[in-house]
Amino acid sequence: MTKDKRVERELKELKGVSDKKIKSEQTDLEKRLKEAVAEKNKVLAAMTMIRVALPTLWGGNRSLASGDASGWKEVLDYSGACVAVFDRVGFNSDYAIGKGAPALLLLLGVNGWSTEFAKVRTALNDALKKLDRDERDGVKLGYFAAFCADWMATGKAEPRGPKGPLYKLAEQASGKLTDKVLKDVCEFQLKNGGQSDDDDTEMVNFMLTPVWWFAIARARQKLGLETPRPDHALFSTPFATLPEKLKYDPKKNPFVKRVEKLKWP
Repeated sequence: MTKDKRVERELKELKGVSDKKIKSEQTDLEKRLKEAVAEKNKVLAAMTMIRVALPTLWGGNRSLASGDASGWKEVLDYSGACVAVFDRVGFNSDYAIGKGAPALLLLLGVNGWSTEFAKVRTALNDALKKLDRDERDGVKLGYFAAFCADWMATGKAEPRGPKGPLYKLAEQASGKLTDKVLKDVCEFQLKNGGQSDDDDTEMVNFMLTPVWWFAIARARQKLGLETPRPDHALFSTPFATLPEKLKYDPKKNPFVKRVEKLKWP
């Protein structure tokens, strides 16, 4: 498998995240959360709760980049925080959809469909209907997440959103997946990945995690279909392999409990 400088660079950056940075960011974000709650701003407080979980994701990504599979627990806790927030307040913008889509796809890939995702699935579909043309083009992963959730929940779904690799993947979902489409989605992911929200990308903090592949593989598994792993550098890292017995339990996620208890004066 050919190496890719983008993948190597991202792995290096993830390994280099320091404990000092994680602790400092955590302290600052907890302070911001208190301020948001005090301002009685429901949406701001909920979105800040996602940011409070972000340092935990950094720690999980650092562990995975170093070959430690225990990092998946932290990655799933962050993803669960995202889904819990949007389950409670819905998606009020394309930015929110961008934060929630990769998290939902990962949880679907790990656990498969569950009624616990029903409310957030409805909220995502409702939000996608309200987007204008420019906004739609920036949340292709959101449309794919809605497609996967619909397909898993009902057994049927139609590709939606702007045309591109993810749209083509949705078209092939229940049949033969071509290597070209799979590799095109890999390239889409690497071109739309970054470390900061300022990058205005769809794969912020999930640049090396093929959440789309995990979700589609889980959905196809129920149909008795295998899902090939493309010969691409994105699938050469620990982020491309889920531990065999990995499961996500929202009851054990401390951030979910905090979202549920979040109150506004």
